[in-house]
Amino acid sequence: MKIAIFSDVHSNLPALEAVLSDIKRQGVSMQVCLGDIVGYNAEPAVCVERVRRACHYVIQGNHDKACAVDLDIADFSSIAQAGIQYSRAHLSAEHKQYLRDLPLLKTTDRWTYVHASLAEPSEWYYIDSPREALLHFRVQQTPVAFCGHTHRPLVWLRDKSGEVATERPRQVMTLNRPAKYLINVGSVGQNRDRDPRACYTIFDTDKNAIEFRRISYDVRATQKKILAAGLPKALAWRLELGL
Repeated sequence: MKIAIFSDVHSNLPALEAVLSDIKRQGVSMQVCLGDIVGYNAEPAVCVERVRRACHYVIQGNHDKACAVDLDIADFSSIAQAGIQYSRAHLSAEHKQYLRDLPLLKTTDRWTYVHASLAEPSEWYYIDSPREALLHFRVQQTPVAFCGHTHRPLVWLRDKSGEVATERPRQVMTLNRPAKYLINVGSVGQNRDRDPRACYTIFDTDKNAIEFRRISYDVRATQKKILAAGLPKALAWRLELGL
C-alpha cells in the first residue's frame, strides 16, 4: 500500500491543487493530512473543503485550532496573527467546527500521525533539535511516525542504543535500520528550507520506504491572492524564497 502524507497547506490553494494532482498520478491507496490546513495565506475555506474530500485522515494543527477557536494568539508572530485573523473571518461556522473536531493524532499498529511532537501534542512543540526529538521518541510506540509543523522535511531516528540522529531527505529512502523513525514530511503551502516548491511524502508500506516529492506550483498566483486579500507582503515574498 502507498500512503500520501502531507502537512501545512496554510490556505495556499495553488500549492494544494498541484500536490493533489501529483498524488492522483502516483497510485496511492490513502491520503493523510497532518494539519495546519489554514492560516497565513488567502484561501482557507476552499483548502478545508479540498482536504476534507481528499483525505482519509486529517490531524489538527496549531493554526487549525487557533483559527477555529477564539483563543489568545499573542504567542504567534505578527504575520501569523494576521493569517489567523483572516482565516477566522473567512471560514464558516461549519468549517470551524470541522477544524475543532480534528484529532491531535492517529495511531495504527505500525505508524503514527501527528502534527508536531508526540510529547504533549496539544502544546505543539517544534522538533528542531536532538533534545526535542528525544522527548518525542520517548512517547513514540510505533516503528514509524510522521509529523509536520516545522515546514522543513527531515528524517529523525533513534537507534537501539538511544542515540538520536538525522538524515537529510533523499528522493527515496528505505527505513531499514534497527531504529524508530520520525519523518517530517515538509510543507505544501509554505516551505522553509529555501526550496519554494511544495513538498509531501509517499510511504510505501510493503517496501518500508518513503519518497519525498517536490512539486512546482504557481507561486505568483498565490502571491497575488495574498496581496489582494490585504495580508502582509512578507507572506507573499517569502514563498518565492522558500523561507
